Amino acid sequence: MSRQFAQKTLLTSSCLCSLGFCLTTPASAASYDYFDAEEIVVTERSVKKTSYEMDQSAIEAAQASTLSDLLVGIPGLNVGGTVSVNQRLYVRGLDDTDLAITLDGVRQIGNLFHHAGNLALDPALLKRVEVEAGVSSVIGNSGALGGAVRFETVDAADMLAGGQKIGGRMSAGYSTNDTEKRGTVMVFGQIGDTLDLLAFVGLRNVGNGTDGRGTTVLGRASDVEDYLIKTEWRPSESHLFGASIERLTSDGDFATRPDFPATDADGFNPVLPTTQVRETGRVSY
Repeated sequence: MSRQFAQKTLLTSSCLCSLGFCLTTPASAASYDYFDAEEIVVTERSVKKTSYEMDQSAIEAAQASTLSDLLVGIPGLNVGGTVSVNQRLYVRGLDDTDLAITLDGVRQIGNLFHHAGNLALDPALLKRVEVEAGVSSVIGNSGALGGAVRFETVDAADMLAGGQKIGGRMSAGYSTNDTEKRGTVMVFGQIGDTLDLLAFVGLRNVGNGTDGRGTTVLGRASDVEDYLIKTEWRPSESHLFGASIERLTSDGDFATRPDFPATDADGFNPVLPTTQVRETGRVSY
């Protein structure tokens, strides 16, 4: 097949060359008047922006209680899952097993098992979210086919106003359908001019709730606790030491396969008591 194709290509080129010779031969004896044509501008447009960022002001303005509420406006990024135990990130259709997801620079490795995610974060403790779709960047995207998602938690220096040495923040929320009760407490301060300390506690209690027909939706009730302790020490302008530990616990009655509707004990997807714990520690210089 390749030999026939080469022969056809050669024949076509020969015909074109012969035709071009026949057409150009009479033109050599003719004379033409030359003129200046109008300028022709050729432009192109391509989508080169594959990275997106949410800063602290955008995160605070969102007033989100879950990651899905916070990240809903970022192109190409989706947060799947209806409960905390199966919440997963998708970038252009690829889930967290194909993404480089980091929290304060610490890699979050995939999901715990095939029906559950491991990334449930309280948006109240975040100051920056960076998303890189695809593998256009070689920085931090090792082993990630879909791209990278980077979360960075707040520091005491981010929360303190000019001249302040200590401060705090509290928030509370309530939802009627699933009787969700949510509260956060954050305390931060600075010792001298070199040491920053921050502590965060977030609590969230969620019921099952009901659908549009008034039927109770099983497999949603849970208690979520999120703790963060973070410190930074700057002995000089050219040195910065940091350490943090974050622990999230999600305890509830979840379906065995959280991606599918929960059933009663005799069905294919019964609800079972489930506890999910994620701990992230960091020491940096």
